[in-house]
Amino acid sequence: MRIKNVLVLLLTMTVLAACSSVADKPVTEPLTEKEKQDLFDGGFLPAAWQLADELAISGLTQITKDYFSEITYRRANNYFRALFDWIPTEAEAEWERLYKAKLDSVPVIMAAYAKDVENNLPEKKYLDVKWRASLQGDGYVTDNADIVFTLTPKKQPIEDFYLTYGLINREDSASVMKFATLLHECNSIHGTHVSKPTEFKSWLQYRDNEIDEEDFNRLTTEQLMKKYYWGMILRIKIGGKWYSKNDYIYSLPVSVRRYWDEEKKSSSWESLWKETCTKDVAQEYFNIEIPDKDDFVEQKREEFAQQLDSLVYEAVQRVKH
Repeated sequence: MRIKNVLVLLLTMTVLAACSSVADKPVTEPLTEKEKQDLFDGGFLPAAWQLADELAISGLTQITKDYFSEITYRRANNYFRALFDWIPTEAEAEWERLYKAKLDSVPVIMAAYAKDVENNLPEKKYLDVKWRASLQGDGYVTDNADIVFTLTPKKQPIEDFYLTYGLINREDSASVMKFATLLHECNSIHGTHVSKPTEFKSWLQYRDNEIDEEDFNRLTTEQLMKKYYWGMILRIKIGGKWYSKNDYIYSLPVSVRRYWDEEKKSSSWESLWKETCTKDVAQEYFNIEIPDKDDFVEQKREEFAQQLDSLVYEAVQRVKH
């Protein structure tokens, strides 16, 4: 038994001695397969001699070869071992601390922009629009109602305006999507030079599956507005400048407009565009660059690698590109 233990010890010492001898060679001297096996048996990572193999075929000049000859297989192994053991937890936590709160605040930011748009609608800021309606005729598919609008400037005289309108049933969520079908060419008026309360007569064309024609007979305007709400697109001209919802939206940051555009499009919003649009809004709003989390962590790993051993890092970069 003692003889067996001594033999094992001698064999181990022989392997370690061979490994130590090979480990102190520069990586600019490629190893034999046996030497690679000796290093492997000694617990070295294959990345150490893989770096040497890649340097050998990279066509180094003698000056560059001499420059990298300071890197031994032991030094390369220590570099790759430390890099292998690097844990990204700290880098991930740093990204969360720097950027997550800003990204999470985007819905609140967008709600504020939406409120801002609402507050700057022409009918809120510049022109009061009131209306009354009465049913005319009893068409089967398409019905008409007389509409009288009273427009009252709130601040300055209105030089020119375009008003497109329609009724939307508050109880029918799908009717919001039908609003575009209500905007027939006849559902609009155009006028100029409004400096005091002024009436404009028009008419509403609608489909009888969207608006109950009897509502015009039995409900007052106030009662109608409890069941329906007035869908309106208003564009006015004051002091030579046009104002509308779209004009105001166009004045907002590009990222905000794109966020709304993509949000309206389709179900792909959640999976494909939401993350990108959210980041764009946060970057423009906070005036910072927000890296993707994975890219940020990888960059931190690169910084760690460079600080770990700048010469080995340089050699790795040389064969990488």
